[in-house]
Amino acid sequence: QFVWIPAKTGLGTIVHTSKGDITMVYKRTAFRGENIETTYTETMPSDEETSVNANGGYYIGRYETGDKESTDANTMRKNDTSTSNTVTIKKGQAPYNYVTYDEQKSLAEGMKEKRGYNATTKLSSSYAWDTAISFIQIKNEDYGTTSEEGNYYNTEFYYSNLGEEQRNQKKEKYEAILVPTGQTTPVCNIYDMGGNGSETTTERSDDLEYPVTERGGYCGTACSNTPAGFRIASSGDAYDNSAFRVALYLKSETPNEKSEISLDLGSSINLVDTPYINVEIVSHPEYLNEEQVYTLYYKIASSDNYSILKTDSTSPIPLSFEYFINYEIYDFYVECTDKYGRKIQSKVYNVEVYIEHSGGGSTG
Repeated sequence: QFVWIPAKTGLGTIVHTSKGDITMVYKRTAFRGENIETTYTETMPSDEETSVNANGGYYIGRYETGDKESTDANTMRKNDTSTSNTVTIKKGQAPYNYVTYDEQKSLAEGMKEKRGYNATTKLSSSYAWDTAISFIQIKNEDYGTTSEEGNYYNTEFYYSNLGEEQRNQKKEKYEAILVPTGQTTPVCNIYDMGGNGSETTTERSDDLEYPVTERGGYCGTACSNTPAGFRIASSGDAYDNSAFRVALYLKSETPNEKSEISLDLGSSINLVDTPYINVEIVSHPEYLNEEQVYTLYYKIASSDNYSILKTDSTSPIPLSFEYFINYEIYDFYVECTDKYGRKIQSKVYNVEVYIEHSGGGSTG
């Protein structure tokens, strides 16, 4: 799961529109006064610059990267856990620690092929990290310098262990423990940019022995000393409190493609896309009659509840509409009932959902 950060390069300041929309400046920031000219350095990657300017922003992982196989086994990673396990960006995952900088970079970049994204996935750069913090600070102005919402040595909260749904474990104050992803307090629907695991970025340090830059502190440090904006030089070796976050960049050239996904009654699709989608629900002609009611439900993937997006009882189909999805991850669910509200069996009802991209390209 990713969160959209609206941004462009070359802006003098954050742009606010009359509709309340904002555009961040895609840039690096020294939240704690670090020297980001010589001590910590990074040149803006050209593919990031091209993408954010063409698409008006980028996505950053909602959570620290997780390990699917370890999560499925209800165990946190160990120093001998495979470094080729599947990358996940979801709540309640075992953080993907005990991997080197090179392995983190490879895992992040390989995610697009394994998930079929029509986009570029990367280990977060300092530009992606700092712009996301600046975005968060519009609502939480000290997040870059305090970030007490995270999992730190001096914070306390309830959390769920792997395999558990209820937050019945208490992380005590002055206890250092790495917890599954998404257990702390989110800010702008983003978790743990401060705390839990110390997250590697592509920014470089001038220390030859410790050339890698990590951000945000970890569970054994204090939130005031190592907040989300914190930088520290690292060796890039694999260790227990290391972590990383994936950033996703849409293709700069957007094909107006039309992809087809088949849905049976009771099934759903998961979509990460750009702002507008066009959906058509069609049914086989022999199943059409004026007493059928077609309903499209949707929900943000992080929510528990579906809402009705569109209902249509007219014939003939298709039922079509355009909807602004606000750069979120949505689940769609299609249901067919008779005029009395009784569900029609899936063996008789087969729909196809066409997603026509109006800009930005599909990312999965």
